[in-house]
Amino acid sequence: MSRDHVTTSSGQSHDLVRLIAESLPMLVWMSGTDKRCTFFNKAWLDFTGRPFECEVGDGWADGVHTEDLQHCLDTYSGAFDRREPFVAEYRLRRNDGEYRNIVDYAAPMFDVDGTFTGYIGTCVDLTDLRRAEAERNVANDRLRLAMESGNSVGWDWDLKTNRHSWFGDLSTLFAIPTNAYVGTIDDFYRYLHPDDRIGVQRAIDTARESGSPYAAEFRVLLPDGTLRWVAAKGQCYYSADGEPQRMLGINWDITERRDAEEALRRKETELKEAQRLAGVGSWHWDLATGVVTWSEELFRLAARDPGLPAVRYEEHPQLYTGESWNRLRAAVEASLQTGAPYELLLEMISGDGSHRWVMARGEVDRDSTGDIKGLRGTVQDITERKQTEEALSNMNGRLLEAQESERARIARDLHDDIGQRLALLAVMIDASKELQSSSSLEDARLSLDTVQKQLGEIAADVQALSHQLHPPNLVYLGLEAAMRSLCAELTAQKGVQIDLRFDDIPVSVPADVSLCLFRVLQEALNNAVRHSRCEHLEVRLRGTPDTVELTVGDDGVGFDIEAAVRGSGLGLTSMRERLKLVGGELFIESQRTGGTALRARTPVR
Repeated sequence: MSRDHVTTSSGQSHDLVRLIAESLPMLVWMSGTDKRCTFFNKAWLDFTGRPFECEVGDGWADGVHTEDLQHCLDTYSGAFDRREPFVAEYRLRRNDGEYRNIVDYAAPMFDVDGTFTGYIGTCVDLTDLRRAEAERNVANDRLRLAMESGNSVGWDWDLKTNRHSWFGDLSTLFAIPTNAYVGTIDDFYRYLHPDDRIGVQRAIDTARESGSPYAAEFRVLLPDGTLRWVAAKGQCYYSADGEPQRMLGINWDITERRDAEEALRRKETELKEAQRLAGVGSWHWDLATGVVTWSEELFRLAARDPGLPAVRYEEHPQLYTGESWNRLRAAVEASLQTGAPYELLLEMISGDGSHRWVMARGEVDRDSTGDIKGLRGTVQDITERKQTEEALSNMNGRLLEAQESERARIARDLHDDIGQRLALLAVMIDASKELQSSSSLEDARLSLDTVQKQLGEIAADVQALSHQLHPPNLVYLGLEAAMRSLCAELTAQKGVQIDLRFDDIPVSVPADVSLCLFRVLQEALNNAVRHSRCEHLEVRLRGTPDTVELTVGDDGVGFDIEAAVRGSGLGLTSMRERLKLVGGELFIESQRTGGTALRARTPVR
């Protein structure tokens, strides 16, 4: 009833109620001042099985559930006493025994003269509605629990009113303490990171204009400065004339996923950099597809374009020399049969045609059941190490040759020079003895003078040879005195002019540094005298608080430095190696017609 009471004459009340009852699919009743009820319409027959227009008096209360009866009677009686409308909800038994949820609406009736005549009311069956509400509440609870467990928020945006409703795990995503919030779209934008707002707005506008689903990922900036990554999906709904009416969607927290992706990206970057620095490429061979996946560094090592199709196992013979491929293929087959890993030194043919030495390692890759599903491994470029080993081996050979050559030279000097001169002295001494016996004392004296002179020359030569092998001046007098003595001996022997100069030499130079610089000077002077045909040399030894620098320059014929290093001689190589042992460096400049300048620098601490 739309009014608080009904005004009618007593004679018309039954007719009015009957007309109302016939048009409504609900229980319609009327009671007089004696509170006895009469039900009128077909709904009464369907519900109770009793005939139309049945006067049940107080018997209507028999069908009310016992738990609801007293409340129902109190409401009914109190309204009668106060002549007020009332609403009561209770459970009423249907003719099949099922209790149904009923809501009872009633209004008082008055005659035209204002006399109270009773009540008229309707009973509406709300059972299905209540069940639907209960199902809806359960569904809402399920949705809420799902959103809270998934750190997600549902939203409903009314495009006409701009009313934006949120529900779900608002605490995690937006630091909102409740699980429901109503605002505007601008409230949502305020939570977004400033750099992401334009992108999200464009995605929403595109979805509204095109009718396509809305999807975006963005950052939410919480009041405490915390950043959360959020993913969103939604759909726009339109009216019959194509106007957008509302958008429904869901947001969920993807911070952990983003953090994991960022950590993975960093690890991949670190792995790539580590592989680049170590010259190690990685690979994986899937037996099912036959595809061998290479890392970026392996493509670089093989000098092949990473943009080309994936390399298959059948194509690998072209990557190695025949001998290397045969060994690799045998190792792969054995590994697949036995599960044992392998490690091989192979000669790879790069895409540019060059050959590189690599250390190839491989092991089986198994699935969860333990079956072999492929192989994985690494390829390490050891070309420089291989070349260094070969160079070291060559250098060792050359060193042995140099040692034998030096021994042969000393042996020749001792045998062909010193030995022959000593033999000659022995003959001269015998001759002197004969002169003494013949009373030619003057001749004997002259012969002995010659022997004495020869002995002095031999002693000087032996001393020079000894100094070449080990300079005693360096040990007892120091670096400066040893270098002066060396230059003086060379000037006396070879006749070359040497200008020697010392500047700020430290008081104490370590013994290993002194020996190194002395040997470098010795080798440089000998090379200049032998090969450059120079007449003048300049030697300078200059010191600083931390270093000593030796400079040797000549005005002779220069040479090809690279050719000299590759040659059979050990002069330049030995100088460099000596300097390396004390942390020093060697610099050489030479021109065919401009002489040679050698500079050796070494730390003294």
